[in-house]
Amino acid sequence: MDESHSFCRDNYLINLLFSINKETKIMNPRKVIFAGIITALIGAMFGLAVTRIAQRPQRRKIMLVTGATLGFVIGAFQESVQQQKKIRDDDYGDINSWK
Repeated sequence: MDESHSFCRDNYLINLLFSINKETKIMNPRKVIFAGIITALIGAMFGLAVTRIAQRPQRRKIMLVTGATLGFVIGAFQESVQQQKKIRDDDYGDINSWK
């Protein structure tokens, strides 16, 4: 009987250690999409500027879509990296204080 009690207690501790934390922090998808859209607009402006500088108005749509796509990808990636860094810092604290 004592062994079963011990086994149940150990099993409970293992489940407690490996259970999913209810306070799991995830990225905010609204912020990621918003940052992507804003940088897509900036990328589209760069695309228009390049067509104006290169004096090739026939490639305006291509440069506009390319600039917007690259802007969205870069903005969304940057925001997701920033959010992951903030989550990591909140979880582990400042690791520079260990030195």
